[in-house]
Amino acid sequence: MKKISRKELRNIINECIIVGGQLHGSNFLGKTRDRNYKPDLEIIRRLMPNGIEVLFIHDKVSDYLEGMNSAGIGIVNAALLVSEDEKAAKQYWGKAKKKGASQDGPRVAKALECDNLRDCIKSLITFEDGIKGHTFVGDGKSIYSIEMTSKHNPIIKKVSLDDDFTVRTNHGHDHKKAGYTPEGFPEDYISSK
Repeated sequence: MKKISRKELRNIINECIIVGGQLHGSNFLGKTRDRNYKPDLEIIRRLMPNGIEVLFIHDKVSDYLEGMNSAGIGIVNAALLVSEDEKAAKQYWGKAKKKGASQDGPRVAKALECDNLRDCIKSLITFEDGIKGHTFVGDGKSIYSIEMTSKHNPIIKKVSLDDDFTVRTNHGHDHKKAGYTPEGFPEDYISSK
């Protein structure tokens, strides 16, 4: 197998996608990220008050985060409308509002305090009006897809682990009129597809 350099990889993968499936017999969640700015990323490791340890990848510019916890639960998310994702919002860590701060970061942080997948999914769809966009949440046994916007109720589906990877990006899958659409964002929709 040919080794790909970081520069070559950056040229190959420049879309915002999330991926869920199995790799070598184990569940796998993955993400590539694109932004209209240069992200300033950090790794945060925290022990939550209930004893659950979490590990986040945190974007200090937008305050967005994704990650996993010591119960084996992981969460990745792709926005359906990047402009909405980058709007100002309240931050989870008790700081003042910051331009570009994501509301979904606090939702992910709260969900990762859960020690089981059922409670984690419930938190993702209810805490602070629920996570927006496409979300994959999983543990060692199963992976679920959540598609939700501020205008669309959540659709939750179990991801089939028998198929190839399941992939989502910035256009609606279950909510056909969500995200980049041929009518509202034709160029972005083509790129998203």
